[in-house]
Amino acid sequence: AKVKNIDLKSLQINAASHDTLQVKASWIVTGMVGHWGHTHQRVNQYQADLTLSPTDGSWKLTQMNVLEENRL
Repeated sequence: AKVKNIDLKSLQINAASHDTLQVKASWIVTGMVGHWGHTHQRVNQYQADLTLSPTDGSWKLTQMNVLEENRL
């Protein structure tokens, strides 16, 4: 698979503290997938609960719970 574009559709902060940020996000991914000797373009929409935490001086995604995945 090769991701060509990620389009963030929504971002809602659910909780924040000095060491975590919990958000609900929705995004669309456009890309190419290959199998059986040929490729297809795919467009999928995702919704997930994400946890971000500071690591080595920057915020990193530390947990992801995918709530929904739809092929568009």
